Amino acid sequence: LFCDEQTDIKMLLGAYVCGQTVGEFVWRPGVVTEALQKGRWLVLEDVDRTPAEVLAALLPLSDSRRLVIPERNQRIDAHQDFQLFGTLSCGNDPVLWRSAASACAAAAAEASASGLEVYTTEKPAEDAAAGPTSSNR
Repeated sequence: LFCDEQTDIKMLLGAYVCGQTVGEFVWRPGVVTEALQKGRWLVLEDVDRTPAEVLAALLPLSDSRRLVIPERNQRIDAHQDFQLFGTLSCGNDPVLWRSAASACAAAAAEASASGLEVYTTEKPAEDAAAGPTSSNR
């Protein structure tokens, strides 16, 4: 699932939506809630672009494998097969790779300090020294 500044809690956790009958509202679970309950793997792409309040809602998953949905006063335990992964964008412009790498390292350190497991891949030294080319875009 691609994330950006407009990613909101309702999309991920769920929301009440209009039902079939006038004046009726029904709960529609979001993508994280569905994955959590059904034991699916979910990848949040560019999670570093997601607003802080959205990340704060997802953090309990890393500690307790439990999701809290305030609108419903509900706590949902994760299915045993559920896995949540996130990627960091670390910048889009290959010319700024060195500064993007620094931003990526800072975001990874912040995520790690929050109790999340962080796995990184390093750009090969020869690529970093050579600078951006069309092959590393």
